[in-house]
Amino acid sequence: MEFFTDPDEPRILLVWPRLKVVEDHAAALQTRAFIYAHMRGPKGVVVVFLDRIVGLDRGAREVHMGAYGELVLGVAYVGATPLSRALLGFAIGLQRNVAPVRLFGSFEQGRSWCLELLDQADRAEVRP
Repeated sequence: MEFFTDPDEPRILLVWPRLKVVEDHAAALQTRAFIYAHMRGPKGVVVVFLDRIVGLDRGAREVHMGAYGELVLGVAYVGATPLSRALLGFAIGLQRNVAPVRLFGSFEQGRSWCLELLDQADRAEVRP
């Protein structure tokens, strides 16, 4: 798993799994630790590239279920394959999400939604 911040908006965190990975409990804990370490201060958003993941084991699902609502404004999953959509549908069906979760067919679409969430949060902060 590799982690990056968007070069133009540091509150957008990018999760780039290794190719054809089955995410296990240890990898999920690594992802969670990265998100917790980088979400100190203003809330941000996370983009996960699903097409590189071929499976989630039970331990990974347990780690991710509802784990980020207090830290993030939303999670954008990017995936165009039927497997990506099935993985996300299964994961969403198992959890109650505090933060919004959406699936996008491209990074550009997901990033646009993330920028909207950040803009809404910024406007809410400046209200009297």
